[in-house]
Amino acid sequence: MTIDLKVTIKPALKFLDKLGRDQIPFINAQAINEVAKLGQTAQRQRMNDEFIIRRPAFMKLSVKIKFANKITQKAIVSINPPGSAPDLFSRFEEGDDKRAVSGRLAIPTSTIRPNERQIIPRSK
Repeated sequence: MTIDLKVTIKPALKFLDKLGRDQIPFINAQAINEVAKLGQTAQRQRMNDEFIIRRPAFMKLSVKIKFANKITQKAIVSINPPGSAPDLFSRFEEGDDKRAVSGRLAIPTSTIRPNERQIIPRSK
C-alpha cells in the first residue's frame, strides 16, 4: 500500500502575510485606543481630586481622545474645554503668580457664594 501526501504551504503563507498587513495594525490600534481610554479616565479622576467640580458634565467633556487607526497608530489624550475657553485650565498651572487682566482682582466672598460648590449667579 502506498500513500502519497502533498502539502502546499503557499495558501498558508498568503493568509499569514495578509493577516500581518491588515489585521495586526488594526489590533494594535485597538490596544492603543484602550490605553488612551484608561488615560482619559485617570485624567478625569485626577481633575476631580484636584478641583472643586460644580459642573461634572463640563469636566467630563474637557478630556478628549483622538483615537488611533491602522494608519496613524497613535492616540492623543488632550484637555480642551468645550466652548470658547481653550485656556481655561491654564490659570491653575503652578509656577507663576496670578495677576488680574485689568488691574483689579475679584475674589468671591461668602455673601456671593455661601459654599465652594455653589455656582455664582449672573445677577450678583
